[in-house]
Amino acid sequence: MLTIPKILDTPEFLKKEGSIKWDVEKYPDYFTYNIKNEKLLDAICLLNHKATLGIVAACSEWVFWRFSKERRVDNAINSIEALWLAIVDKRYLLNWKYTSSKGETMYANILWIIFNNHLFIRDNYKKGDYQMQFRVVNMIMLARHITPNQKMFDTWLNDCLKRSLKLFPAQYDRWEVRDDKKKYSQPYDSTSEPPIPREFYFEPGFDYQTADIHALLKKFVDEIDISIATFFFTPEKMLEQGFEGTPYKYEPK
Repeated sequence: MLTIPKILDTPEFLKKEGSIKWDVEKYPDYFTYNIKNEKLLDAICLLNHKATLGIVAACSEWVFWRFSKERRVDNAINSIEALWLAIVDKRYLLNWKYTSSKGETMYANILWIIFNNHLFIRDNYKKGDYQMQFRVVNMIMLARHITPNQKMFDTWLNDCLKRSLKLFPAQYDRWEVRDDKKKYSQPYDSTSEPPIPREFYFEPGFDYQTADIHALLKKFVDEIDISIATFFFTPEKMLEQGFEGTPYKYEPK
């Protein structure tokens, strides 16, 4: 079970949710493409697939921890844990579908937005879609919107993107994909991309190049509770699907 990052475990961040401004008429914008930020989109397009999913996972956690003082968010956080696991190996990831309605409250709206955006993002990631950036900006802007101190969010995001762009650049030009369908006819294979631990996003000053990445990933995978495999495949299903090795045992490639 994931625990709240120290950078978010503050009275300022965990203010009562009543302080969040929410327009029930405009909230669907966070699911459509009405939320626009071209500069941010350009930056996301320069990231590889695992770094893109990492930003999605981190921003999704950011949102749910914001509500954690007043609501039970365990199940939602477990769903994010599956995204972090998919950065280790996407074959673990089950692309489940959220079946609840949009509801009439802010939190119900947000659950619907996040999990329906995730459906598309997970699908793009699993099948190796070259346009991995779709709906990622929605997730980032939602996390920013619910943050009491948006300057704090901007500082955090800019730092994550700056380091990610240097360490995890895209291996192709996403804009070129639209113009050369023949060259990009086969799905993109992200398995060779370096895995990224959750600490990269939530530990201030984290140095990817000096950290023991394999030890962090091993610890994370070892702590996965496979008895509640709602959002990822069971070990038995993994083996049925041709997984080589021991499921849920981290083995550096």
